[in-house]
Amino acid sequence: MVFGAFALFFLLGNHVLWSRIRASLLQKARVVEIEAQYAVPLGGG
Repeated sequence: MVFGAFALFFLLGNHVLWSRIRASLLQKARVVEIEAQYAVPLGGG
């Protein structure tokens, strides 16, 4: 019973951690995509 509770706590903690990391990466990808849309080419020609 104690081991089951520990395993559940461990899995829940990992799920929360990975979902926050994923959300952060998706947010960064959106920002990069938006910046790329409005970027001005630096070429001289």
